[in-house]
Amino acid sequence: MILRLVISLALATLASAKTASCVVYTTPGCAFCTRAKTFLNARDVAFEEYDVSVDRSKLEEMLSRAGRSTLPQIFVGDEHIGAGGRRSRPR
Repeated sequence: MILRLVISLALATLASAKTASCVVYTTPGCAFCTRAKTFLNARDVAFEEYDVSVDRSKLEEMLSRAGRSTLPQIFVGDEHIGAGGRRSRPR
């Protein structure tokens, strides 16, 4: 359900994504992360992916920007698009 909301919001900002930078914070094995990346790839939206399970500075950056720890966290430019539907904290 939440992933559908993320997709709907992403659809509303795809025009911006063609020119703005898109950042996706992920971890390996996260099904919501995979779905989000598949969604963006299918629409030819270029994005930078940060694996927060191996890069503590990116985890801290994500927490600061999003204010939450669910994954994925997606940003188009400075606009926070959202997150996946379950807690998936990096260990």
